[in-house]
Amino acid sequence: MGGALSSSDAIPAFLRTLLSGACPPAHPIWASFNITSFNTSEMTKEDILLLQEVRDKRPDNFAELVRCITDAFTREIKLAENEIQNDSMYLDFSMYSDMICLLLSISGLPQKISPWFKAPTLYLKQSLPLHQVLLAEFRLLNMTDSIFNCYSDELQANITFVKTLLFVQQAEAFTYPVKSDPSQYLLSFDIFPAKAFLPVLFEFIPKAILTTRSEPILKYVRALITASILPIYCCNTWKTALSCVEQNIIHRAFEPLLTLTDNIYPTGLPGRVLACSDQLISLLYTVILRFPTFLKFIDTNKLAQKYIEVLLLLFRYKMDNGSITFIHSIILLIISHLTSDFHSLLTLNDPFVETLQIKEQRPHRGTYADLIIEIITFPLIKDFKSAFPLAPLVTAIIQNLSSTTAHLSFFNANRIYEILRLFFKSKAAEHPESKLPIARLLNSIYQFIRFQTLGKKSILLYGIVHRVIIDSLAASALPEWRKPAEKIKKLLDAADEPLKSKEKNADAVLQNAMAPILIEFADSPVPQTSFTMGAEVETIWYDWSRILLWRVFPDEAEFYHLNFLTFKSPGNEKAIPNPVPEESLSTEPAPTESFATGIINQAEQQKKNEIEEKEESEPEVQQYKAIEQTPVQQSSAQSIIEATKPAISKIRNPKLQIKEVSEPDQLQAPVKHAKTLEELDNPFGSDDEDELAKFLED
Repeated sequence: MGGALSSSDAIPAFLRTLLSGACPPAHPIWASFNITSFNTSEMTKEDILLLQEVRDKRPDNFAELVRCITDAFTREIKLAENEIQNDSMYLDFSMYSDMICLLLSISGLPQKISPWFKAPTLYLKQSLPLHQVLLAEFRLLNMTDSIFNCYSDELQANITFVKTLLFVQQAEAFTYPVKSDPSQYLLSFDIFPAKAFLPVLFEFIPKAILTTRSEPILKYVRALITASILPIYCCNTWKTALSCVEQNIIHRAFEPLLTLTDNIYPTGLPGRVLACSDQLISLLYTVILRFPTFLKFIDTNKLAQKYIEVLLLLFRYKMDNGSITFIHSIILLIISHLTSDFHSLLTLNDPFVETLQIKEQRPHRGTYADLIIEIITFPLIKDFKSAFPLAPLVTAIIQNLSSTTAHLSFFNANRIYEILRLFFKSKAAEHPESKLPIARLLNSIYQFIRFQTLGKKSILLYGIVHRVIIDSLAASALPEWRKPAEKIKKLLDAADEPLKSKEKNADAVLQNAMAPILIEFADSPVPQTSFTMGAEVETIWYDWSRILLWRVFPDEAEFYHLNFLTFKSPGNEKAIPNPVPEESLSTEPAPTESFATGIINQAEQQKKNEIEEKEESEPEVQQYKAIEQTPVQQSSAQSIIEATKPAISKIRNPKLQIKEVSEPDQLQAPVKHAKTLEELDNPFGSDDEDELAKFLED
């Protein structure tokens, strides 16, 4: 990396020669080129500015420099393959890679004018410089068992080679403040030998994380995973290569994550696994998305519980040790896929083993479905306003669970109603983005009542407690809210008197009273939903990959000015326009909706302009700064409530001062909240103004 004072005038003299006039391939300057005299560690910022001047004023010379570097790099590799490789050779290769990183950082130009995508006139039969680099780096990478016994210089060189691959992927992000994804640099990875690379990578991951204590190897595997995520996501040859990898090998790559539940609080999570957790979670999402057969493997081998448990642990752990970041959305996306399979859903009715302890608290007793609901709803209960971007995913997962859950705990029954209530107390119901999440909560309540087989008392009892809001929604002009609320109201009417019974056969009385009502409903359950990223969320996804690069190579990312499209970084004062909500999130088979706007705005909601994340117990602990986001586009409530009778013109809205509610052994009264008042236009169609206003204030 640059920044040091030059030890000689060789580099400035070379660059001035390139700047002074045309230097065609036959020019003697190219014959005299030596990588050891062009060491990037000896380049000053003035040298880099001079190199940028060559790029701008003498583009042909700059293109010839790119060709000269890549030709020399390829030639040296071919020579080394016929000799015994030693440390000095790896050092020379590393110097070439560093120089290529520097050139990529200032030349991520569009394909039509980029020197990386065209060969000079005299070299038409030669591979493109970018393709030469990709194939050369693959030939240099050492991912065999010998990596554990290799010399430190060789390992450091391997890290540099992977860094070069990451610089290729993100070349445009180093050159431009704003550029669309995926770039042609990333799509060029289609020529990378992924079919040979991926099986070795998946076998290497658990060995590198679990069987060694080497910090350079840990950094190496983090870099390898980061370099693999986007090609698997974007490149056709990588998707094909992934489908050829044995599913057992893929599963073993995620064993480091699955060991986390065996090493939990209060002893703490293993530092090495935590250091790689964001990379592994991102890789898991990419594999599930691009290789759906792996989901069937998880279902067939009854692994859904294990994967979900560790994802929930990391979800809560990262929540307790930092702010809400995009990794929480990725975790919820994975859980939405794992809860979209009917057979996996049935296994979630098993009681979970109470070994999952978070800080000094254990989750309340119940099934795996209860565990999911308790943990994914925790951010909304803790701070609804900050966690609102997660609401579409959270409510969709609850809806997935609602038609197959045999029993719902009192704790989670109360929490579902409480979240429904918070949508209106926080004024979130005014936004069009809340239309589907609220509808999902109502569908979930209805399906919990209708399809539970081991007792409905919890969801019915808290339905009676929250009867006012259900009655008001049943009078709404929005059919998405009114129809399920009317069904819930009818069921609550039937259950009201039997719930008051103190007879020994009270449960039987309740079932007999509800049976005539339940038999009237013949509608099918709402289909399970699995979410994928729409265009706006994909923009954040690509920036997330740059965050992962930043965290593995923070010094280089800082020095070479890695840019973000949706985030702010030092020296990167920009932001994307307000996104279009309806195109931001794809669901199957449910309609599309947005959570992109809120994700971009999460940092502002938490009064933070950066992501600060520390990887504890690691020597290369780094802070990566990210991320001041654009304000969410303010939406009028009129699009939601224009057809609703404004019977209640103004309702006071308490500020959110929510405390975690405890698990009741018996039905308890709803938790009281502070009465700080704000005005809120009524989204209901009920005429019971005084009653509903009092309910929201309590």
